[in-house]
Amino acid sequence: YEECLALQREQGDQVGIAHVLNNLGVVVNNQGDYRPAQTFLEESLARFRELGIKWGIAYALGNLGRTALCQGDCARATAQIEESMALCQELGDRDGVAECLARLGGVSAAQGDAERATALYRESLSLYQQVGDKPGVAECLKELAKVAQMLAQPVHAARLFGAAEALRQALNSFLLPDERVCYERSVAEARAQLDEATFAAAWAEGRAMTLEQAVIFALDRQNLA
Repeated sequence: YEECLALQREQGDQVGIAHVLNNLGVVVNNQGDYRPAQTFLEESLARFRELGIKWGIAYALGNLGRTALCQGDCARATAQIEESMALCQELGDRDGVAECLARLGGVSAAQGDAERATALYRESLSLYQQVGDKPGVAECLKELAKVAQMLAQPVHAARLFGAAEALRQALNSFLLPDERVCYERSVAEARAQLDEATFAAAWAEGRAMTLEQAVIFALDRQNLA
């Protein structure tokens, strides 16, 4: 991306520069370097605003919201993600809306509001399912499992964790290092609250679910608060 950015600057491709800056921000954020990520994303956003490119504004804002959440700034994250979602809705970008809903779910979870996080993740999950975004479905299943653990529902959490892992494996997907740490912590907490046989059975039940079964299970209000 850095080599690409240098070439874009040399050619004066303003849209390309803004796009690559956004991608650089995402990569650097995934490495845990939140301040530099914010700098890249803010420059990307400024350029997209100047160019009047709404899809670029929406995605730069959404990524800035994620970076703000990683830094613990829930208020800024909420404002940026909500602005991004409004633009995605205006553009008819349903996948973008689903991503924003999931990110707002992450904000609510970080604030300890498990019920609102559940509602937002479910709304995101339903939309991801409608547009056929399987990685998005897997992400929501994982996050709903973490919320179930927050709500002291370890059996449901184990089932959802199992379903999410099976789907990720089918997609040959993986978790980023910081996501893996949080994921393994939540799984360990669920395991600690159950005897090994109960945990293993719930996990196996989740892994055996089809994608459709997992979505129905996750959206069933009798299973989660």
